[in-house]
Amino acid sequence: MKHEGKKGSVRHVGAILGRIHRIHRQRLDAASIGIGMQPGYRRLHYELIQDDGCTQRDLAERTGLSAPTVSIALGKMEKDGLICRKTDPGDSRKTRVYLTEKGMALDRAMREMLNENEERLTAHLAPEEKAELRRLLEKLLDTLQREGEM
Repeated sequence: MKHEGKKGSVRHVGAILGRIHRIHRQRLDAASIGIGMQPGYRRLHYELIQDDGCTQRDLAERTGLSAPTVSIALGKMEKDGLICRKTDPGDSRKTRVYLTEKGMALDRAMREMLNENEERLTAHLAPEEKAELRRLLEKLLDTLQREGEM
């Protein structure tokens, strides 16, 4: 699926999605900072909301980040009072990561921010267009996932 750009260039769906992603990410980064969440924390924070008390290794695998990157980010999150790390009582070789009250409070603010951003992103779409967009994007995602993620 292609369409003509402003200067007559052909823009592919992937290019359009890439541009949307960049703008969306810039907006999320700015909004995240506004609520006290560093942009680099979002992926780790999301995984901890899903599975509080998981290991650093789990976080690295789920986010695709290297173990050292996760360790450094968690150190910063710990310094900011968002998480605490505890030795697993059943296996002292493992360190588990938990959100603090402050980290949990950021989840509520993040959800509100994400909802506001989605409303802003889709404000010019009719309800049926929003539903169709979601359906088509989920179909594209499903296709890519069946082909295997990289």
